[in-house]
Amino acid sequence: MAAPPGPEPQEVAVTDPSQARVLDRNYVTFPSFVSWSLLTVDQTLWRAKVTDFEARRADSTSESLSLAIDTALIAAAIDTGAIEGLYAPPDGFTVSVATRETGWEAKVALMGPDFQSHFEAQLRAYALAQHLASTATGVTEAWTRELHRELAKSQATYRVLTEVGWQEHALPLGEYKRFPNHVRMSDGSFHPYAPVDATPHEMSRLVQELQGAAFATGHPVHQASYAHFALVNIHPFADGNGRVARALASTFLSKTAGVPLVIFADQGRAYRASLELADRGHHQAFLDFIFDRCVDSLDFVAYRLGPSPQSEIARLSEILRGGGPLSPAEVDLQAGVLSQLLWAEVTQQVGRLTMPVGIQLNPQQLYDQVKSPDPRYRPFMVGSQQLGRLFAVTLSTPQVQLMVDLPVLAATDSSQRHICAILNSHTGALLEVRLDELVPQISSALRLKVSAWVGSVVADTLTEFGAMYRKAAKGQGDDDASA
Repeated sequence: MAAPPGPEPQEVAVTDPSQARVLDRNYVTFPSFVSWSLLTVDQTLWRAKVTDFEARRADSTSESLSLAIDTALIAAAIDTGAIEGLYAPPDGFTVSVATRETGWEAKVALMGPDFQSHFEAQLRAYALAQHLASTATGVTEAWTRELHRELAKSQATYRVLTEVGWQEHALPLGEYKRFPNHVRMSDGSFHPYAPVDATPHEMSRLVQELQGAAFATGHPVHQASYAHFALVNIHPFADGNGRVARALASTFLSKTAGVPLVIFADQGRAYRASLELADRGHHQAFLDFIFDRCVDSLDFVAYRLGPSPQSEIARLSEILRGGGPLSPAEVDLQAGVLSQLLWAEVTQQVGRLTMPVGIQLNPQQLYDQVKSPDPRYRPFMVGSQQLGRLFAVTLSTPQVQLMVDLPVLAATDSSQRHICAILNSHTGALLEVRLDELVPQISSALRLKVSAWVGSVVADTLTEFGAMYRKAAKGQGDDDASA
């Protein structure tokens, strides 16, 4: 499990002019993109990931791709605010909301209206980055200011450390900073950013780098990491610079693969550590961090492309149905419902009868080999048993025994009119049953029909047994006379 984020650095306005001048002088400008592009990217791994992503994208539907990208956008939008400490979502919250797990709306509601307003603003900002990636315009100062205006729209103020303590100051949206915003680190030291009067020049230089020929042909990981580092290095806005930098970096992965760059809140400690190393000149550390996040983001979207397990189940069901409304297993399920109804009716009717002394009438449930005389039907399968479920009515005396099997059969084609049937194996007669008589529940008409049918079978069986008994008795009498 990733370590939780460490203490947040705090953006402050330095009110002591002499301290501000010292920090301003300590500002180190960002490098050129040409020098940044000399940093190492694992090209082999990158090509493998992009190739896999493109193959999955080619096999997916536009709906599947759109849903996968939306999932990544939601995750990025939620956690960019969490990284800054604007809110603290509970464990599993981001994944639950991004993937629309059951109950995600309730989880969002519990976070309160402040979260909702921050999240919506951040989601709009990432949508701006996605849109820019689809155009040939490229990054401009005006667009960057618009990105800040949209992203921080839900934030009215920011905290400023003054001579009299912390104060809430109005946050100018889409405007460069008016006061120094050097960051005080967790150890009490300050990190210098671009002086206020140098910020316009630095931003102009950054845009020139991002619009340059070298940048246009650069690797997307070089592009994303450079744009992020350079903007944070300048810190052009009073607050929200980290959020702007992450959305800006997302533009370049989106331009390459259509995928937003997702940095999760539980990666916050590693994220800030890599930035601090880059601030000290170890730029490779930050590029490596962004490389891993780009690869993760590609994987995050790629593995959500294509059919979902549920859609594959639906397609498999369609194959099993063979064009009919039910699969063979679903037909067997309905045959099982019919068999339960049949057994209840047989036992009830037989139980009401009082047989003459010496004659037994017994209902039985048997599993045995069953053959259907009608090609429209097959034996009703019970679990994995390759046997038909049947019912037998047995009449017996010492001289005569008669057994009538009543197997339940299932339709071979669920698109036919009748979905299952009961066979009187002695006569070959079928009681056929439609799906609408079983679903959504057993109809009254079917109950009456089965009751009458069972009654007729029992009566016919008794009639035939009587004829057999008379014949047997007559034969016995002839034997006695001849003796």
